[in-house]
Amino acid sequence: MEIDAPIQRVVFSRGVDAWRIPDDGWSVIPARPRGPTPADATLAALGLRPVDAARAASGPTAEEHAREGLEGDVDPVAVAATHGLAPRLLVAAAGTTHLVSAAGALGWRAPLERLFDDPGLGTRAQRLRFLLDAMEHHAARAAESYAAAAAAARRTAALFGTRELTTLAGQTALFVELDALLSAVQRTYLGAGRLLAAAYPERRRTVPGAAVSFDALVLGTRGASADLRETLLAAWDAHGVYAAAYRRALRARDAAALGHAPVRLTRLACGIWTVSVPVPTPGRASEAPRPARGSRAQPQADALDRAWTLATDAMRVVSHVVYAAAQR
Repeated sequence: MEIDAPIQRVVFSRGVDAWRIPDDGWSVIPARPRGPTPADATLAALGLRPVDAARAASGPTAEEHAREGLEGDVDPVAVAATHGLAPRLLVAAAGTTHLVSAAGALGWRAPLERLFDDPGLGTRAQRLRFLLDAMEHHAARAAESYAAAAAAARRTAALFGTRELTTLAGQTALFVELDALLSAVQRTYLGAGRLLAAAYPERRRTVPGAAVSFDALVLGTRGASADLRETLLAAWDAHGVYAAAYRRALRARDAAALGHAPVRLTRLACGIWTVSVPVPTPGRASEAPRPARGSRAQPQADALDRAWTLATDAMRVVSHVVYAAAQR
């Protein structure tokens, strides 16, 4: 992944936020702008002394760290590395955002434009581009919502002088973006399946308006290579099939809490907090039996971690389908 501007902010998984400060270090809270700001000009016009420019360029002070509940010099990048938290979002100096996954940039695009002029595939390719836009948008907003929730937890803990917070309520945007991201993932898989079916049409009887799944679309494209269909079906079985179950799990949490359920909090080193929204791990969450009383509960994973994995796989599925359709 190539980025043509310096990275000013990194959002890691679980909401750990890192802002670059002028001495090339990193801080949990952003540095003030270099030089005079419009607020400084207003103060000067009133005859008041504006903030000293050198101090403004030096990053957050010890007093600001203490007010935020942070202890000493905090390096969020080092803390993230210690706890195995992966980067999710990079923000460049120009304000552009870049999504990151284990395979590189989540926002990398297969060359869909190759198919735009195809009379049989152009419309479906353009619809699929919209779905990719939606998935990237909600992934970025979900990562930022986690960071906002972690900051709210840090300030709440500092306000009440406690280290014992375990949950935080009122994070509506976080749950909305998680649901929207998982919905976009579902629609992206389905859009890729429909593009593949249009590229390799079969004479088969269909019921207008009937629901169709990604695996059914792939199985119906007998003109596609066996290797391609096997790859797509394996991806669906390993990842895509669980998107609906995770959405149901989030809604079940909301129903049990009579609204958006609280997020879980964990305090790491030096006053950094992390956020998680537990969902059942694969084993088909919708089909998993309820644990018996006194038995161990089903293993849980974080909803955004799982959604990020699904979104990365959906991008990979789209690339397979686009290249196959372009070379048919």
